[in-house]
Amino acid sequence: MPSALTPKQENFCQAYVETSNASEAYRRSYNASNMSDKSVWEKASVTLAKVKVRARIEEILAERERRMHERFEVTKERILAEYAKIGFADIRKTVRWRGELITEEDNPDGGDTLVIRNIHSNHVELISSDDLDEDTAAAIAEVSQSPTGGLKVKFHDKKAALDSMAKHLGMFPAAQLNGKIEHDHKHHHSVEPLSESAQWLAKLLGNGTDSEAPEPLLH
Repeated sequence: MPSALTPKQENFCQAYVETSNASEAYRRSYNASNMSDKSVWEKASVTLAKVKVRARIEEILAERERRMHERFEVTKERILAEYAKIGFADIRKTVRWRGELITEEDNPDGGDTLVIRNIHSNHVELISSDDLDEDTAAAIAEVSQSPTGGLKVKFHDKKAALDSMAKHLGMFPAAQLNGKIEHDHKHHHSVEPLSESAQWLAKLLGNGTDSEAPEPLLH
């Protein structure tokens, strides 16, 4: 635990991680139920801006993340593997189809005239779930049947999975902010995203009903 944290500051950190709201965390930790919303928010923002408080919050979040990983076996490798099942899924492992041309000959009147008909026949077969491999089964989002007996197989979003893997692998190197490339049209140059620390602080100061952050806190 970061040094020099008071009991109230520790309670504030724990409450903030629980609620994600600085004002609510301050009310719980400093017995501020009789203070105005504005006063609570201002004091909460000052508390949240302290380096030792931010460090403790990060410590608590890191510990929670570690416990979650241990409990649910969440790893980067496992997440990428699940994306890969969707991104590289092959529908031919789920459905078989084939077209067939059938030629029929008929002599309905028994005379010399022979009637020849070409019939196009299409066959679609849904592979049994018992015969699906695990990767293909994981890529399927929905299997449904219409009132007339028609079958539909819907996969998870293949493009979204490929995009997520591509971003993780750094295949889209252009500066991005919130998933979009931003440009300063006035000066005609790319706008770099905020540093991780700046994004973190901005996120913390923008939670819940805290809507009037004093500018100096972001500098």
